[in-house]
Amino acid sequence: MRTLNSKYYFNILVVTALWLLTSSCNHNEIPTKQSGKHITIGTPTERLSEDDATLQAINIYGAIFHGSMRSISTPPVTNIKYISKSTGRSTSGKPIYGAYIVSFGDKQGYVVLSENPKSKHPILMACSQGNLDLKHPHETPALQPIEEGINFLLEKDNEQDPDDGTHFRDSTGNIVNPGRYYSEYGPWEVIEQHGPLLSINLGQNSPYNARLTPIEGKLPPTGCVATAVAGIMSFYKYPQFNWDLITEQPRGTYAASVLPQLFLDLGRPHNLDMKYGPKVSGAFSTNVVRTLQHYGYQCKGLMPYNWKEVKSEIKTKHPVYIEAFAFRHDKKSSKFLFWGGNTKTTYSGGHAWVLDGYRVLKRKVSTHWIIEGEIINTTVRYETRDLVFCNLGWDGLDNGYYPTEIFDTTRGPEMRGLSSGTTGKEDCYAYNMNVIMGIRR
Repeated sequence: MRTLNSKYYFNILVVTALWLLTSSCNHNEIPTKQSGKHITIGTPTERLSEDDATLQAINIYGAIFHGSMRSISTPPVTNIKYISKSTGRSTSGKPIYGAYIVSFGDKQGYVVLSENPKSKHPILMACSQGNLDLKHPHETPALQPIEEGINFLLEKDNEQDPDDGTHFRDSTGNIVNPGRYYSEYGPWEVIEQHGPLLSINLGQNSPYNARLTPIEGKLPPTGCVATAVAGIMSFYKYPQFNWDLITEQPRGTYAASVLPQLFLDLGRPHNLDMKYGPKVSGAFSTNVVRTLQHYGYQCKGLMPYNWKEVKSEIKTKHPVYIEAFAFRHDKKSSKFLFWGGNTKTTYSGGHAWVLDGYRVLKRKVSTHWIIEGEIINTTVRYETRDLVFCNLGWDGLDNGYYPTEIFDTTRGPEMRGLSSGTTGKEDCYAYNMNVIMGIRR
């Protein structure tokens, strides 16, 4: 059996990814041409400069969070940090890319970008609240699962074969000398958007845990499973509370009078059957289905994460419950002659949260072919990227848009511990990702 633990466990997409990468270094910036809001990159091996990253972050922040509301100004950039394992090239001769963390003023969010201009995952994170501080990773607990996913995407960029399709070929199939062309990247624009659906950011501590039984003299956290379920209930506005008032004042007098009782009831044995602890509270996601049914909801059972299905569910205005785990345990039974030797796989160290929105971004990429310093031909293509919104369940901390690929367990990182039977890393949620969809009231 496996339980989902709350705040202690759910921390990593950019802090671990970025924390693991955390050797901050000065690198040689490659000169690039600036054409309005366009960024011109000279060769497939060149990198985003700090100025490029700043321009892109401002563009992305405005497109995602302001959309058509041009009257709203994007907050000023107050800090930009470059992080990478190292600089230059690997022993195989492939470029080693890092990432930029671009922070906005008054803790109004941050954007994390790959240094590789041709990356398949150029946008790694986009949040409109808080700042990402690698010196204090405990202040961004919700990011650890996402951070490790980001780390994995960066690793994939660094492992790309030099002839991975990003090079250009002539009519005979030969790779064109990089000095004979350059690419110009247009600004990102949102071409499709849905959500976020939840209009409230719940947490796991005061006032929501006020009616729980103290443990070791302190109130335990409500638990990530209960917080995710309560968040979904807030969207459907059932049980019948004054959810409009709760949304306006999530920590107000009214919210503090009704939500603690809801969390207490959700945790009862016949519902989620929460197991409370002084720092961590957990429950089985299999209990979510029966709990929702007890409250008059309909839903499907727990099923493997599939982005196309999740995207369709969000598009029809229904939030999705998701769980993920940090550790995979493979235990092999003893083998006698030709019998036995089976492997039993279990998971531990999990978290649950809500997926309730997404953005599809597009940008124009123009590639100019050069002979003797003159552009003789230009080809145009368009890139699109999907980002999913995560409501992480810590009072809005680090809620934001993340690459959908970081939740794809078939592409996630495999970090092997010292014990032979355990695969994983604390707060790295790359395993056994499941969702509950079809939630209706």
